[in-house]
Amino acid sequence: MRIKRSHSRAAATRLCALAAFGALTVGSVGLAAPASATTVPETGSAPTTMLGWSERTVASHDEWRGDFTVRVKAGTVPSKIEWNRTHSAPTAWTALTKVASIQASVASVYSIVQAVQDGNEDVLSISARGDSIVSTVAQSTTYQVGIRITMADGTTTTRHAVENVSRNTSTGRPVPIEAWGTTTSPLPGYYGPNSETGWGNVVAADSSESLLGVKFHVDAINSGRSATNGCDVTDSLFYQFVRGDDGTPASITPTPQLMSIANHPSGVKGAVLVNEGRFSLDAPGYYKLVIWPQASSSKATAPQDCTGVSYDPAVPSESTQVGSVFWKMPTTFAQPEPVTPVTVATPAGSEVVSTPKPVFSGTGHPGATVEVKAEDGTLHGSALVDADGQWSVEAANDHADGDYSATVTQTAGSDVSSASVAYSVSTVKPVAAVSLASPADGETVTVARPVFSGTGHPGASVVVRGSSGKVLAIATVDATGAWSATSTIELGTGAYVGVVEQTFGASTTTADLRYSVARTPEVPAIPFAVTSPTVDGTLVSTTPIFRGTGTPGAAVEVRGNSGRVIASATVDASGNWSAQSTVDLDSGLYLGSIHHTAGGVATVNQISYRIATGVTMTSPVNGGTVSGPVPTYSGRGDVGATVLVRGSSGRTVATTTVGADGTWSADALFDLAPGDYVGSVVQIIDQVETHTAPVAYTVA
Repeated sequence: MRIKRSHSRAAATRLCALAAFGALTVGSVGLAAPASATTVPETGSAPTTMLGWSERTVASHDEWRGDFTVRVKAGTVPSKIEWNRTHSAPTAWTALTKVASIQASVASVYSIVQAVQDGNEDVLSISARGDSIVSTVAQSTTYQVGIRITMADGTTTTRHAVENVSRNTSTGRPVPIEAWGTTTSPLPGYYGPNSETGWGNVVAADSSESLLGVKFHVDAINSGRSATNGCDVTDSLFYQFVRGDDGTPASITPTPQLMSIANHPSGVKGAVLVNEGRFSLDAPGYYKLVIWPQASSSKATAPQDCTGVSYDPAVPSESTQVGSVFWKMPTTFAQPEPVTPVTVATPAGSEVVSTPKPVFSGTGHPGATVEVKAEDGTLHGSALVDADGQWSVEAANDHADGDYSATVTQTAGSDVSSASVAYSVSTVKPVAAVSLASPADGETVTVARPVFSGTGHPGASVVVRGSSGKVLAIATVDATGAWSATSTIELGTGAYVGVVEQTFGASTTTADLRYSVARTPEVPAIPFAVTSPTVDGTLVSTTPIFRGTGTPGAAVEVRGNSGRVIASATVDASGNWSAQSTVDLDSGLYLGSIHHTAGGVATVNQISYRIATGVTMTSPVNGGTVSGPVPTYSGRGDVGATVLVRGSSGRTVATTTVGADGTWSADALFDLAPGDYVGSVVQIIDQVETHTAPVAYTVA
């Protein structure tokens, strides 16, 4: 067999790099910007990709934000990053100050979130922000906002975004804006350390941290039309977290969420995401926080339909990005999987094939295309390599008896490999002799009626006889050349000899039989049962333990509703079994089944159970302040569960039941004097305390 290969791995390497980084189109010139922005082609030597961008200007409110990647030589970083607004000052560039974390800084700064090595290059993720003064206009206008990156060797790369800015007093559409220091810091629930923390949030790949909702600001401003025109007020908006690469909603906001906004200093309207509390995102990647401001009427007459000037949450292109999260981004690029070359297993080299249509088979790269061609180039057939790396092709045309060769060619993207094989075809089939595989020669079996099995000629009759000539079993060889038969006579403990006879036409072949029987006492069967969880029972642990009874030695598998095995065990000698889930389950209702297999017989019990949700207190926030003397506590928990707020002495301060929407709220049972308090919030399900969380707050 001869094998030859040709390779082209550059494309495969780049594809793996893109898959590992999600939204980062590394090395391209594409720009992922909000719907209101267009792009100007990149110039320069360091390929740059914009991940997210937002720039809105109203009066003196002039914040911009940008997240992007830069591909540089390994071990190097930019020596300078600058920005400008080319419409007003095309030659004036403002240098950004490099800081360790964008979260702790305001004004014109940037931070290198992480560097990912990719061969001889690094891909730098950068978050930046800046501000400047721009003239106010009544109607929409556009500006070019540029980013210029300078490397140590003096080469530069320039990237521009062109965006619609300012008010739209004729249309009445509200204006989404970026949170900035003067207007945002007094917001109720504001977190800090500065009021511009909604952008550039970073959660490391190996971190167990979550995000805090009140670090994200959602701001807008009225359109500027007069009240006589109507629809000049902005008092609500929709918000949503989406993936930066394809706009897929994060599970925390599966649909756009509506929230009210109110005036705070400087006439800007806005709020923070207090209701989200602490939350996590989904798969690693870059996420955007986008909003759709809603217009409403200030006129006294009704009705007023302002849907025509509100931004439609059903249209993603009408959203504006106002925040970002680098969520557990990968620290290394996945290396491309090497392409598995094609091999030929059948026919084996120089094999004599007894069928006129030989079956070619072997191994290769999953998903690749395999073609089998005769020596003269005639196509015998083609197939795809399956997920296990196997392929098989039956010849389309009959072969006459004789000698042949064939070439097998595999194409996997740009990678091509081939293998050749020589074989012969002879359709005259000699009678295959009978053989015995089980019991093996001298083997000891422990059952009274052993199973005899082996190989022979397809269609032949097989008879198993004892030493006296008594027939113990009869079988017929199947089309694959295998036969099997169980003894019709119950045998006692002892040594046995005999013979296996095969008859096919005038041909007879035999095989000797020598084995022993050592019968063991039968283990009494114990009924299969599931004792935990009970039907529709509630479990606390996210890796629950399933328990029950069954036949000693039986195999037990716990499966989810999709058939996935989540736990397994073997029934012990006492007839008991327990199996802990190997999968960390989320809270919620589960359906599944438990399979018990003993002596080749399977028994299945259906199960239904629920994993309880943990309890949290979202107001007052931990370390926050609540108004007294009878404060109101609220949070989230398991639907229908009892919630107790306890003091440090264990005294119950408040109690309630979690509602159908998973939230709870309860007033204190007695007056609390001003001061600092510590304690815990406890959840009780079926009279069992399932979850406890410490709390600390101040009563004002």
